[in-house]
Amino acid sequence: MRLRASKTGVIVALAAVLIAAGAPAALAAADLEEYLQHAEDAEYAGRRIVITVWDGTSRISIYDVTHAPSLMMIGDESGESTVGSGKVAGSRSAAVMIAHLSASGLANRYTVEAPKDVMLLGRSARSITIVEDALVRAVFVFDSGTGASLSTEIYDGAGTLFRYSAMLEFDPSPNLVYKDLQPATTDYDVMLPATGTSLPPTAAGYERADTYGGPNDSVHAFYTDGLFSFSIFEIRGDVHLTAFDDGDEFEVAGATYQRLITPSELWVAWSAHGSTYLLIGGLPPDHLEDVLVELPRPNRGNLLQRMWRGLF
Repeated sequence: MRLRASKTGVIVALAAVLIAAGAPAALAAADLEEYLQHAEDAEYAGRRIVITVWDGTSRISIYDVTHAPSLMMIGDESGESTVGSGKVAGSRSAAVMIAHLSASGLANRYTVEAPKDVMLLGRSARSITIVEDALVRAVFVFDSGTGASLSTEIYDGAGTLFRYSAMLEFDPSPNLVYKDLQPATTDYDVMLPATGTSLPPTAAGYERADTYGGPNDSVHAFYTDGLFSFSIFEIRGDVHLTAFDDGDEFEVAGATYQRLITPSELWVAWSAHGSTYLLIGGLPPDHLEDVLVELPRPNRGNLLQRMWRGLF
């Protein structure tokens, strides 16, 4: 099946598959794996807030969420998207199906603490904390009655809250009509595994779990450490990504990147060796910087950038 959509639309839909449904479900620690499976099978509806704070910039969004076993519909002011079975994402403009999605165990650098009883939204819940080198990295809270994910906290390398996601309203017994929870389009781009890529097999403790062939000879690689994940898209040529028109620049180890902060992901773009790279992921900023150092490094600046800087 073929999808008549822009390259950017396909990339966004593909990222939605892996970020919304990929890495957390791959966690292998026994206690957490059981809770995450229950969350995947839970049926509920409500409203969720997602906040990301990085380098003094914050982004916030509130979504309507409808969740059924292996199926989730997310809606906001920009439209609706559906993620199903960890392999399909669809919206009004683009849809993608993943032919194969690998699971990955939790990296040795993490420790899963014993669950604790808590209360959230007036409901009995269980809280599970993930620690890295004595630093709290993530806290998950699951509803005891339904198993649904009620909240997630992600912390940066300084121990500061980086991302917060929580249900604001929670209906544990929604009257779901499953035929209304299907992707808005029936046409998909099918992403098949690719055998070759110049991207490294590992980057700062993250393993390349899957590699796919993308539109226009692009390559998509999915990396995970079992807790966090990111996708890298390698696109031939110097491609202008309009999403970054609202972004800014930042430096890592003397190299300059474009960045875009969204409520649920960090987007980073750069050019190197005749290709454009786009990273989309939910990893904390200190992990992101460590990863970027081990990926193809940006060019010193294209001709237009050098000319512009020479004028001032």
